[in-house]
Amino acid sequence: MINFFGASLSTFFVAYFLININYRAEAVMNKREKELTSANSMLTMVNTELDRFVYSSSHDLRAPLHSLQGLIQLTEHT
Repeated sequence: MINFFGASLSTFFVAYFLININYRAEAVMNKREKELTSANSMLTMVNTELDRFVYSSSHDLRAPLHSLQGLIQLTEHT
């Protein structure tokens, strides 16, 4: 009888300990998932802004370069 109650009590404590560890691990995992989601959305926004900047700057630089190229070709022909 004593062995049964001792085993039951120790099983209860082990189960409680494992459930508590699982709860804490899930809480940490949920916190990190939220942080990763936030960082991912921030990186997506920054990447979109960077794409826009590269696109506009490449188009802004293309026009003067084509003008210079045209002027160079004109001077070569004359």
